[in-house]
Amino acid sequence: MSLSETHPPKTRGATAKPTVFVDGASGTTGLGIAERLRQQSDVAVKSIAEDKRKDAYRDYVKTVSDYANQSQRLGRQFNTLLTSRGTKQSDVESELAGLAGQQDQITNNARNLDPPGHLRDQDAHMLEAFELRSNGLRGMSDAFQSTANDAERARLWKARHSAYHAARALRPGAECLVADVCVPISQLADAVADARRDIDAANLLAPIVGHVGDGNFHVLFLLEPGATDEWQRAEKVYDAMIDRALRVGGTCTGEHGIGQGKRSKLVAEYGADVVELMRSIKGAWDPQGILNPGKIFL
Repeated sequence: MSLSETHPPKTRGATAKPTVFVDGASGTTGLGIAERLRQQSDVAVKSIAEDKRKDAYRDYVKTVSDYANQSQRLGRQFNTLLTSRGTKQSDVESELAGLAGQQDQITNNARNLDPPGHLRDQDAHMLEAFELRSNGLRGMSDAFQSTANDAERARLWKARHSAYHAARALRPGAECLVADVCVPISQLADAVADARRDIDAANLLAPIVGHVGDGNFHVLFLLEPGATDEWQRAEKVYDAMIDRALRVGGTCTGEHGIGQGKRSKLVAEYGADVVELMRSIKGAWDPQGILNPGKIFL
């Protein structure tokens, strides 16, 4: 630990405090001594440890912001690729592999960061998000298939149409709660990644499938009949999926409709006044309430 004192030049009519610079091998030690000097003496204290910590914080925040911006740019390129038409399969595969490689580099760089102590939790969340995006892009790159051949197209569609039955086979005897939300294409990757994270955290078995060209995806919750706790965990994950979809301008249902299970979500999405207008229109056409009774409106 070292202390050094400097005296400012004298100025007529003013008395300036001397400045004490505090340095130390340990940032914590330096900060502690600086604080005690401020409290117990009439001097201006400048802690080199504080300056170093501020510089480290500033450098870390700038680096993380750069990585986040790069990752978001890759996400936008991925979304553009998803929505492009007439692109050859070989070109799509090449583009996906390139995006995956770039995201892997960002993720690896983020792993090597040394965040300030008070930002370690935020750093862990950021790294988790980067790794999810890396895994998603890598999986898409490895598994992507497309075709213009009628026979091959029929084979791919069969796989899509068999997804529900394949999922049920993962847990024989389980009931399947099919979740359905839709988000803007620009928000699709994050919505799917967030759903996957929540499913795993809730210790649930739930494959994800969808016709995602329109931002619509499904989670197939495979649940034990009568297992109340398991069903409650699934409902909590489903509610979070819907809430996130609404926050980013999506909808609580992209395909399955409101029915009975999402009547409260319809109000959350459009507001009570709009839903009441819908109800009045329905009432004008069906004053006796015999058409699809009990559905859509609470």
